[in-house]
Amino acid sequence: MFIIDVNKIFCYYIKNSAKKAITNGKHILSLNTKRAKPAYMEDYQMKKRVISTLLALSIVLSLFTAYGPMAMAQTLEGGFADFGADYADLRWELNTITGILRIFSQTGNQQQATIPDLTPTNAPWLSYRPAISTIWLAPNIIRIGEYAFYGLLNLTDVVAPGVEVIGRNAFEGCIALTEVNTPDPYTNVMPAIRIIEDFAFSGCIELNEVHFPDSLTEIGFGVFVGCKQLQTFTFPNRVYPDGPFGNVGFLVDEYGVLIARNISGIPTRIIKAPSGIADYPMELQGTIVVIEPEAFAFSNLTSVRFPASVADIGRDAFF
Repeated sequence: MFIIDVNKIFCYYIKNSAKKAITNGKHILSLNTKRAKPAYMEDYQMKKRVISTLLALSIVLSLFTAYGPMAMAQTLEGGFADFGADYADLRWELNTITGILRIFSQTGNQQQATIPDLTPTNAPWLSYRPAISTIWLAPNIIRIGEYAFYGLLNLTDVVAPGVEVIGRNAFEGCIALTEVNTPDPYTNVMPAIRIIEDFAFSGCIELNEVHFPDSLTEIGFGVFVGCKQLQTFTFPNRVYPDGPFGNVGFLVDEYGVLIARNISGIPTRIIKAPSGIADYPMELQGTIVVIEPEAFAFSNLTSVRFPASVADIGRDAFF
């Protein structure tokens, strides 16, 4: 933002215009004529108007530079046709005042729809990400594509009543998101989730509470990497008939550690421990094969004894 000091410029013009008039002998001040106006004052008034206009333009330009297109609009909208014919019916609408991003089918909720897989740099709302605080998905949307809501720094609420699948990195870097599926039925609602793919919530550094319903059957790799505040898990405590990588069930043990189980119900993979955990008798978990990346990151553990069953320890598992 740049600033014009109007007073200094005005004084400069008055001073120099007066000198010029006196030097050229073009003006004689008449004390007997009340309406007499010096020539340099006319020049001063004209230049004052020009400078005022420039000042107004500079303010508008500064606002546009600071806030981009959001400063000039309240409701923005668009489609997904560029991502293929399958998404031609899907629309998005963002109110930059309320911060609500709505995604819906323009023909209604009769047919199921999915948000396409995106990249960190091609989301239709990329230029307006700082304005987004709430996501509302129509109930017919059953899948959130990869990187769909990547890097929404001010996102705090997600309402997705029909979503069954959360794609890879879908909410990565949403640093203001603190809860998922809270008991409050109007906050961060995703009650139909079946599958959470790799790194879906990675980098959500303020996420501290997650509650997933009995419908959840699969959870990918590194889903909570970088979630250094995560304290509370609610996962369905049962085994399902099939699933990828032998991950067919979950349990949250007495220490609050989230563990995946195989088809026989045996705990085999430690996914995530609560941040700040200070004691964990891992040697008693004699069936654990995999400790995921950052599973015990941000803990207060001082020593660890591994059971002989452990075959793979992920990156920064005890960072």
